[in-house]
Amino acid sequence: MMAAIYLLTIGEAFALGVKCGADPNTLYEVIKGSSGYSKMMDLRLPGFLFKGSFQPGFKLDLMKNDLNLALESAKAAGVPLDLASEAAQVFAAARWCASCGQRPLDAWPRKDP
Repeated sequence: MMAAIYLLTIGEAFALGVKCGADPNTLYEVIKGSSGYSKMMDLRLPGFLFKGSFQPGFKLDLMKNDLNLALESAKAAGVPLDLASEAAQVFAAARWCASCGQRPLDAWPRKDP
């Protein structure tokens, strides 16, 4: 659950930073030295996204399943998981896009800020 949410957070932070003119490598170094850092950045940015590789490192179905298990447990325990619920929707949409032969980010609806 935490990995899924953090992956989405990395994506949003870097999308915003780069769109605002920040160099991705500089942004990575700044975040790496801040409280926003997570080992997930080291696993996904330098040898993955920075090199233009968008091959998954973890199966989408497994991430979706992990999120759904967490949500089921939370429901049974009466604990609201708003962020996990949102992440589950994003990963479900990504899975649907992949099953249609689309790249998930190409089909994901964009929200105007």
